[in-house]
Amino acid sequence: MHVDRTLLREMLAFTPRERINTMLGFGRDVETALRTLQHHGVRFIVIGEIAARLHGAPTMMAVLQICYDNEPENCRALLRALEVLDARARIDAPAFDRTLSPNEPLKLSTSAGFLDCLGTGYATLVETATAFEFAEGLRVLVAAPAA
Repeated sequence: MHVDRTLLREMLAFTPRERINTMLGFGRDVETALRTLQHHGVRFIVIGEIAARLHGAPTMMAVLQICYDNEPENCRALLRALEVLDARARIDAPAFDRTLSPNEPLKLSTSAGFLDCLGTGYATLVETATAFEFAEGLRVLVAAPAA
């Protein structure tokens, strides 16, 4: 299989914020969501296609996906952040009753865009996660690319 590395090199020349801002204009929303999570002290790792984009992959996904630490104190912090973001279940997802169940991913629509939350796997992912300076004063952990 031939891989064209030109686009990958172009993406890696951007800052993490610029990589997301080039994603169909969704960068501002992602930054708002990340800042809100950080402000509330939520321990999380960015996963999925936005994580891939931050590592330089040319993806087009516009849903912020996170894996959160499911310790009780962190779950309370996440729920506070979700309240500020006016989180509600997306049409294609089960109802969100302001509780967390680590085994059931949340598919939410928020004031900052779509947000998916996964409550399993944090301890494993954090071991290989990379810290990205997404924007000034906003440092986030991002899942390592899949091998």
